[in-house]
Amino acid sequence: MLTALLLMATEPALAETPTAANSPEQGRAMRPLTYPANPDLTEGKIENFFNLYIDPDAAAATLKPKTPTPEGATESLPIVNITMAWQEVTVDGTKIGVIGPLTTGAIHGVSAGEYVVKQTSSTGYTATSRVMTITDMPEILIPGNAAASAAFEDGYRKPGFDETTAQRVETVVGYTLPVPPAPEPEVLPE
Repeated sequence: MLTALLLMATEPALAETPTAANSPEQGRAMRPLTYPANPDLTEGKIENFFNLYIDPDAAAATLKPKTPTPEGATESLPIVNITMAWQEVTVDGTKIGVIGPLTTGAIHGVSAGEYVVKQTSSTGYTATSRVMTITDMPEILIPGNAAASAAFEDGYRKPGFDETTAQRVETVVGYTLPVPPAPEPEVLPE
C-alpha cells in the first residue's frame, strides 16, 4: 500500500520533464557537489550514464523524434532523473542505458524535436514523458562525469546560487509540531 502511495505521489512529478539541464528548478544542481566529478560516468555523445546498451556513435542515427522540428537541425536531448533510484532509460523504444539517482544525462547530436522517454526503476515502475531537445545545454554537466571537475577550480559558482540571490538569516527560528488540546475531563454521575 505504501509503495502504491509513493508511486502515485511521484507520478505527476515524473510526467513534467524539466527543461533546465541541471535540475527541475532554477538550473540548480539537484544534488550536492560533494563529489561533482565521477570518472565512472560516460562522456561524449551520451553523457552521465553508468551503463550504456547502445553504441554512443550510433545513437544519434538510431533515435528519431516523434515530433520533428526543422530538417537537419541537431540538438541535445536532456535525460533528467529526479528520483532517488537508478533508472533504466528508453528513448522511443531504444534502450539507452542506466542513469543514477538525481542525475542529469544527455544524448548529444540527435535530430531536433520531441522524444518519448521512459524511465524504469528497479521496482518495475515506468514513468513516460515527452522531452524536447534543447540547444542551450551547458558544456559541462555538474555533478557529472570527469569533465565536471571544473567545480574544483577557483571561482566556480554552483548554478543557481549567485551572491545576489543568496538569502541570509540572522537567527534560526525553531518549529515545534502543534500539540492537540487535552481532552476535557469526563464528569461521572454520582
